Amino acid sequence: MEGKAEELISRNFKVVEAEEPVSRCLGIFKDEHPRVLIVYDSKKGRYIGVLTERMLYRARMDPTRTKVRGLCRPAPRISPDMDVTEVARLMIESDLRVLPAFRDDALIGVVTDEAVLKSAMSQLEGRVEDYMTRDPVRVDERDSIAKALATMRENGIARLPVMKGDRVVG
Repeated sequence: MEGKAEELISRNFKVVEAEEPVSRCLGIFKDEHPRVLIVYDSKKGRYIGVLTERMLYRARMDPTRTKVRGLCRPAPRISPDMDVTEVARLMIESDLRVLPAFRDDALIGVVTDEAVLKSAMSQLEGRVEDYMTRDPVRVDERDSIAKALATMRENGIARLPVMKGDRVVG
């Protein structure tokens, strides 16, 4: 993928305080429809992480008593001059669909998985066979989790096909 993160930055976010109750975030998502909430700790003057609507709905908590700090997830900062490929890698590794973009220490926006995919799709030509891995690293369904993790680590990959004989089962 070619291009810089700067081309994909959106302002579809809101900033919330780490010590606020989650109930306030529910209201923000309902009324203002941001893609993500960026969490700050103003007492320490620093960025803490991100909070998405999906994270809120998956959590089992009392929204009036639970603080934002308890639900947000740390997310890697990206910079506007970062390559889109690096942004995609960070999203995959952090298992997040949106990352905050900073210029120096100033939050300037967010980059979403949709923007990254749209950018990638606009650059792709050809057929699947032109891009596929012909002989992917794989594991057998009877292999141990330790072997699968070691295989991924040794090959620098985050996912691999699980086989049962000659058939992909996961």
